[in-house]
Amino acid sequence: MSLHSRKFLWAQNGDPPATSLPIARLIHDEVACRGVIRFTELMELALYHPEHGYYLRPKTRTGKAGDFFTNVSVGNVYGQLLADQFAAMHRILGAPSRFTILEQGAEDGQLALDILERLNQAAPQTYSAVTYLLVEPHRSKQRAQQDRLAAFGSKVAWA
Repeated sequence: MSLHSRKFLWAQNGDPPATSLPIARLIHDEVACRGVIRFTELMELALYHPEHGYYLRPKTRTGKAGDFFTNVSVGNVYGQLLADQFAAMHRILGAPSRFTILEQGAEDGQLALDILERLNQAAPQTYSAVTYLLVEPHRSKQRAQQDRLAAFGSKVAWA
């Protein structure tokens, strides 16, 4: 039986409080069933469980409605500044015909959008050389990124 499809099994000490989050119950059951789980398994469940993991739940995590702020969640200036730095790097490297920007954990793709828009507007030579590569293992996030970045077509790719 897989970790993600296992039915809730309560430990000998009884049911957890009714207010427990589903992910807490899932982790509780996993420990009750196996006795011990590795820290990496705990984090994998807590963060990336397909239904209850923090990063895969359909909940806003950043910005005013979220749990925390990031540079990207408060505006596009951070992406614009990075784009300017990428354009400078491209020039310093002799303006190669291919220039790849790689982003891991791109969430909804907003940073990529900010960078690509700025490059297109302010550094067309760099923009024409750019391929923006997003490393995203989760399909739901890939779909959100693809929707947000559709206007850039083949400039954007996923790994």
